[in-house]
Amino acid sequence: MASRSWLALVVELYLPPDPAGTEVERVARDAFRPLLRLLDRHRGAGVTVALDPGLARMLLRHGQAGILQELAAGVERGQVELAGGALGHALLPRLPRSEIERQIRLGHEAMAERMGRSWRPQGLLPPALAWSRQVGEVVANRGMRWVIADELALGRIGLAPRQRVAVLRGKPELHLYFRDRATSRAVASGDAAPLGDEGGGYRVAVVPGAAFTAGSAAFAQLERLVRGQGPILSTLTALSSAFPDREPHEPLPSSWRTTPDELAAGIPFAAWSAPDNELQALLWRLVGLGLAEAERLARVAGDDPACTRMRALLDEGLHTAPFRFASGRPWWEPAEVRAAAARLGKAFEGSVELVDPAVRAEAQAIQGRLDAALEAWERHRSADRLRSEPLPSGPAIPELAG
Repeated sequence: MASRSWLALVVELYLPPDPAGTEVERVARDAFRPLLRLLDRHRGAGVTVALDPGLARMLLRHGQAGILQELAAGVERGQVELAGGALGHALLPRLPRSEIERQIRLGHEAMAERMGRSWRPQGLLPPALAWSRQVGEVVANRGMRWVIADELALGRIGLAPRQRVAVLRGKPELHLYFRDRATSRAVASGDAAPLGDEGGGYRVAVVPGAAFTAGSAAFAQLERLVRGQGPILSTLTALSSAFPDREPHEPLPSSWRTTPDELAAGIPFAAWSAPDNELQALLWRLVGLGLAEAERLARVAGDDPACTRMRALLDEGLHTAPFRFASGRPWWEPAEVRAAAARLGKAFEGSVELVDPAVRAEAQAIQGRLDAALEAWERHRSADRLRSEPLPSGPAIPELAG
């Protein structure tokens, strides 16, 4: 008789910024709370939960603190293990190493403040599953056990280990788990066919918590899984004991949105940083300029409140969504791009007495170019054209120095 298979389910609790709180309240009521209560009724089932620091802040702001309390209860009874995240939901591989470290550290500190001793993350789910070697090294140096990447990071779909746990080459203490795309889609859609519970081995599914709306096919399938019908449900950390053999890997830069063609062309982060996209390039120039000036001010002005304001505005401007909305392939939300540029611009204005006048003038010039480019894109319907054209091959916009 074939041995049962294992399924490590990673539930990502994340929502885009929602100032009004309408969507936060709806998803908390219809999906997050039913999901956590289902787990409470079936305490033998273990899952990994990745809670975005930005969502945690919105839950508290909009009267949904009970979600954090129920999640903490799951941690305390040993049923839920946590994955950490980055403070500003930034695309980590496009940042300098010092900023990657800062974003992960501040994300951890913010969550520790909100969840107290229950905040004990075992690993990291990078925003958009955006992986690079530098991200892995930062995670390893923080003493985390594992990090999650997409299976395409191994070069093509279908290469993720099933019988052994991958480790980062040169950093064998860091375990690597790869999202299985087909299995993740199956769990999110409620399609039980690809989940088979025989044959041994394991798979990793990363599924948005919002997919488990009460009454949906996904919720019904999760209910079957927590009752023991299907593969053995597991946390990521539990897999390391169930599958003791190790397999070193050097994953390629990638994300959950990367396509095989983009990977082959050397542009794994094209959704946020395509080589032919002037809008994205200008946003990244603002980011690079802001980070460099913030680092200079930290050396000369220390804890001046103006420096703190500048960093807070930069953190808001790092969110992945506006960069993707500037892609035109297929996402196109010019209002969101303008708002992101305005947030980044305010970082220079809010510290006007400290910021180098030449830096401030350069930031204003970049914003002017960005405004003009947005108007041209809208006038010429450039996003429509981009949707019909293939991405150019070649390197992506270079990573920021550091």
